[in-house]
Amino acid sequence: MTPAERRAFVASLAADDGSLSRDDLQTIADGAIMDPNRLYLPAGRLSEADTRAREARILRGESQ
Repeated sequence: MTPAERRAFVASLAADDGSLSRDDLQTIADGAIMDPNRLYLPAGRLSEADTRAREARILRGESQ
């Protein structure tokens, strides 16, 4: 589930007044928080492409 899909899912659970029931909160908590196949980076630090390029340079033995 992408972050946008997760936000849409949570928004769909919220009642008209914006509150979430105990069951809604449990459903959110039971869901996945991260896709283990994706690389997560600090926001604003490096892009995923930059990180993959850096890893490739390291594997090739190139200096940074």
